[in-house]
This record gives sequence, C-alpha cells and structure tokens, in this order.
Amino acid sequence: MSENKNNKLLITLVIFTLILVIVLGIALGYFIFFKDKTKNSTTQNVKIEEKIFDLNEFVVNLSDENKTYIRLKISIAYDKKNKKLDKEIPEKVPAIRDAVINILRSKSSKDFETTSNQNNLNNIKTELINSINNNLQNGKIINIYVQDIIIQ
Repeated sequence: MSENKNNKLLITLVIFTLILVIVLGIALGYFIFFKDKTKNSTTQNVKIEEKIFDLNEFVVNLSDENKTYIRLKISIAYDKKNKKLDKEIPEKVPAIRDAVINILRSKSSKDFETTSNQNNLNNIKTELINSINNNLQNGKIINIYVQDIIIQ
C-alpha cells in the first residue's frame, strides 16, 4: 500500500510539474512574441511634425586659394510642439548665422563635391546641425534644408 501511495504522489508531482512548465512556457512565449511587436509598432508610428525657420541667404568666402565663395539659402527644421524653441530661435538668429558662417568659411569647394561613395553635403549638414544645437538651450533642430547653393 505504501508503494501504491508513493506512485500516486509521484504521478501527481509529475503532472503538477508538467502543468507548471506548460503555463510558464505560454507566459514566456506571450511576452517574447507579442510584447515586442507592440513596442515596435508604437515607436515606428511616432513622427515629429517639423516647423521650418528660414535663415535667409549666406554669401561666404571659402578657404580655397583661388578666392571662391559660396552662396546658399538654408532653412532649419525643429519640433513644431516645442514652443520654447519656437521663441528661442528668432532671438538666436545672429548666433546661429555666425555658427553657420564659421563652418562654411572653414570649407573648400572640394568639400561640397559629391562622389560616388560619399555625399559631403550631408556631412556638412550634420556639422551645421551640431554647431547650431550648441547655441540652443530649449531644444534641438532636427534637420537643415539647403534650398539654393552656388559655388563660384
């Protein structure tokens, strides 16, 4: 009888363990497959609405020896919802323009050439964004749009 009791206890323990493993497997599967998909779908749908601020035209001598200059028109884009930055940018236009001019003056006409493996204008845009953002306290610009560019 004792052996029969041990067999029943062993069978009950095995069944309980099996049920516990199945429940934990289902819960783990849910968190791995369904939770990650909901996080990815919400982060992909977030899109920042841009507000554009025109910095007007720049005419700057380049660092070339043959006295070339660049004329370009730039606009900056930032988050439309950032009202503090909306007020700050017009106040900081002289500092922003100075940052742009200083970077452009350090470039040569070759820095603006586009080769097959590299787009130098994108590198210059990134440098301009970083420099402009150093002058801002209430937010950051997210893009620069070059509307017109002439190197002569």
